[in-house]
Amino acid sequence: MTPFIYSLPSAALIVLIFILLFSTFYYRFKLVRTRQLTIAQLVNKDFSNAPHHVTLLGYSYDNQFQQPVLFMLLNALILMFGLESYASLILSWMFVIARYWHSYEHVINKSILRRTIAFGLSSITHLMIWGLFFNELAQF
Repeated sequence: MTPFIYSLPSAALIVLIFILLFSTFYYRFKLVRTRQLTIAQLVNKDFSNAPHHVTLLGYSYDNQFQQPVLFMLLNALILMFGLESYASLILSWMFVIARYWHSYEHVINKSILRRTIAFGLSSITHLMIWGLFFNELAQF
């Protein structure tokens, strides 16, 4: 398996991060331009006057700097040690799909149950990839 193929899940996750970043920026800029939000409120993260979907976009963007960062570190370590496998690639795609699903439920659908299931699925697959990594590393 080529490093390019193995890097695709991380690239897809980066696309999600930028979608959330630009969406958050767009809506916050629009709120400041229409004077529904002040620069001071942005600096202090006071979104009490902001529409709920704008606040949720920001939270979803912030969430991408928790587990996904560890996921990208893990994928970099797997590539660095040459431990790519089809099992970890499939689990990586499952993780990324679950993160997209989690963001969708967080920002658009707003279903706490489905969001929790998506989070649980992403957490379990993430843990499984770490397990595979350490198992392969022990045999290295």
